[in-house]
Amino acid sequence: MGAPPSVWDRRWLDMSLAELGRFAKAAAYEAEAIRLAEPTHRAFTVGQAHRAARTLHLFKGDWTKARSLIEHWIAVLRTGGDALNLPWAVASSAWILAHLGKTSETLNRLREGEQLLERQAARRVVGDVATPIPAGWMRRAARATTSRRWPRRAAQHVPARRPLPPRPRKLYGRTGKREQAQEHLTTTTTTMYREMDMTFWLEQAGREMAAFR
Repeated sequence: MGAPPSVWDRRWLDMSLAELGRFAKAAAYEAEAIRLAEPTHRAFTVGQAHRAARTLHLFKGDWTKARSLIEHWIAVLRTGGDALNLPWAVASSAWILAHLGKTSETLNRLREGEQLLERQAARRVVGDVATPIPAGWMRRAARATTSRRWPRRAAQHVPARRPLPPRPRKLYGRTGKREQAQEHLTTTTTTMYREMDMTFWLEQAGREMAAFR
């Protein structure tokens, strides 16, 4: 393994629990992974702990915290010369900066990300850390920046059990059943967002609710 099992296992627990929307428990493993990783002073180990940590905050919509973790991740990878994982961090950063409305910084990270991926392609680097996922994040960041319409959802990078389902309220709205739509939005979505401390998504739901008034 590239990282000690103590860090690697907590990294996967953190990310898996975040996928399930169990943020409080994920946060405990996030803290443990970082605490165990930092003393190793190894770019890969420290980077993997911060990669997992940023996942939790991306899912919650806590862009500022996610940005802080990603910037640290990038710094660690640069210092440690981990060019293989750097595209992940740079692409993540571009996506977060787009959500925060940092247009010029987003564009800088997009350019850097493109260069990194081109270098990997030239060396025929393949595998888990290669092109597809970082490139996907960069495409979403580019669309958000050029359209100036920040994404309402984090595409595939939202918890599998994130309080959804948008379809019923959209259907109610289209058929004129506004009361049912508002009730669905209130009872199933905003309550769960609040309980899970997903403030960004709660604000999005609040704006949607206001549209029905």
